[in-house]
Amino acid sequence: MAEPTGRAFEVTGANLIAGRDSRAGSHTFYSVDPRTGEPGTVAFSSATREEVDAAACSAAEASKVLRALPTAKIGTLLRRIADRLDEYCPLLVEQAELDTGLSASALTREMQRTTWQFRAFAEVVESGWHLRPIIDLPDPDFIPVPRPDLRRMLAPVGPVAVFAASNVPFAFGVSGGDTASALAAGCAVVVKGHQSHPSTSELLARVISEAINADEAPKGMFSLLQGDQEDVGAALVTHPLIKAVGFTGSFRGGKALFDLAVRRSEPIVVYAEMGSTNPVFVTPAALDARAEQLGQAVADAITVGNGQFCTKPGVVAVPDGPARVRFEEALGQRLLASSIGPLLNQKIFHELESDLREIALIEGVTESDRGVDVEGALGFTPRVLVTSAGVLQEHSILREEHFGPVVILASYSNEEQLLELATAMPNSLTATIQAEDCDVSLVRDLEEIVTKKAGRIIYNGIPTGVAVTHAMQHGGPFPATTDSSSTSVGSSAIFRFLRPVTFQNYPEALLPPALQSDNPLHLERFVNGVMSADAIAKG
Repeated sequence: MAEPTGRAFEVTGANLIAGRDSRAGSHTFYSVDPRTGEPGTVAFSSATREEVDAAACSAAEASKVLRALPTAKIGTLLRRIADRLDEYCPLLVEQAELDTGLSASALTREMQRTTWQFRAFAEVVESGWHLRPIIDLPDPDFIPVPRPDLRRMLAPVGPVAVFAASNVPFAFGVSGGDTASALAAGCAVVVKGHQSHPSTSELLARVISEAINADEAPKGMFSLLQGDQEDVGAALVTHPLIKAVGFTGSFRGGKALFDLAVRRSEPIVVYAEMGSTNPVFVTPAALDARAEQLGQAVADAITVGNGQFCTKPGVVAVPDGPARVRFEEALGQRLLASSIGPLLNQKIFHELESDLREIALIEGVTESDRGVDVEGALGFTPRVLVTSAGVLQEHSILREEHFGPVVILASYSNEEQLLELATAMPNSLTATIQAEDCDVSLVRDLEEIVTKKAGRIIYNGIPTGVAVTHAMQHGGPFPATTDSSSTSVGSSAIFRFLRPVTFQNYPEALLPPALQSDNPLHLERFVNGVMSADAIAKG
């Protein structure tokens, strides 16, 4: 990969507000190497309320400029950001490996996904697809009242607050899909970096800021605020100039931000993706046919990313019988052959340990298998817990997400128990059905249940890995997310940061290009109820 063409960046511990370093506060914090538990040497300055205000005000001013930018200009900017991230990939991967304990190979693949996201959104905005123009021409004979000239399109909501995730430092971090989709929508972004990887957050912010400066775009369209306490995020979400929030993280964190946002004098939308149990339902026929293969697949799914993906399967429903023995043996052997790293931070480690201590007190839950012990202060050995469908339904903690390399196997005796278990599972980002061709009736019954509970239904696959495509839905009913109608992955993520505006009887010269009669952007538009890319005859 090519070496960076620009200057080498250094981590300073500063906040970046509209391209400028800022250290106004006295409170500092340090990163912690998850492999050793040792703190870093750079003191990071937690943003003050005044710095939050400066970032939000700069974003509001930049939003005025962004709203008027041609879509082609925004597309060029997004591509420039992607190019800069590619150029600095070795530096970013090296730092993220220190911050997260994730492997260089995994982080390099993640950066490829990250830059692809920016380029994909560039294609979206250049096509104009996201504007969704609708035109109803005036009709004096329209029933029940005459119809005026009405022209509707989607417009940016304004400054967006983005909260970086702990587990995916590039693709869901400072440079993640929330940032890319908000910028693509024409919204300025203020990112709250994650305290688990502040060095990576700062470097990403510096790369993005360099791209913005090179493009001569408004510097206030992007800022980074750091902090290890809740007051920074609270000040950001409650700032009156912030118009929407993107969040990926824990249920507690996402719900707290949601509650703050709805209590504002002007409530705003929080698009919080908060993780989930992601149940897997295995039919008897599937287990008989593919027990070993399924055991290996589950082991891989719960250890990839050290078990710290929001789509990790947390509960697997398996039928009683001889095939289950083969399934568990394959699962255990695969775990022993798996190589994983430490958990991301002390908070995740302690919460997972606490969950397992509570689960250990439940009668009817046993530990079946373990993986290889993981060294380091935050090393956590993969675990397989076994119980029955009945016990799982009695204890809510067994149905909750356990963020790490842990899976619960819930056995069932018949189809009725399987369907009852599916009904009892909480709403999730995903639900997976492992079945055979003979299971049509059972699959339809399961589908009837899980389509009400999850945003993505997987057939004979695994839920980990979220393709960045136009058709992807990464979201689900509460508590998986705070808005089940949205997605945080895929091109439709842009619609979170757009709102409809109708122009009535507007002069042609003042209309946005997407709504002008001669259609200078050559868009497909819904004109008088018919899709058309033709210009509209004037007069």
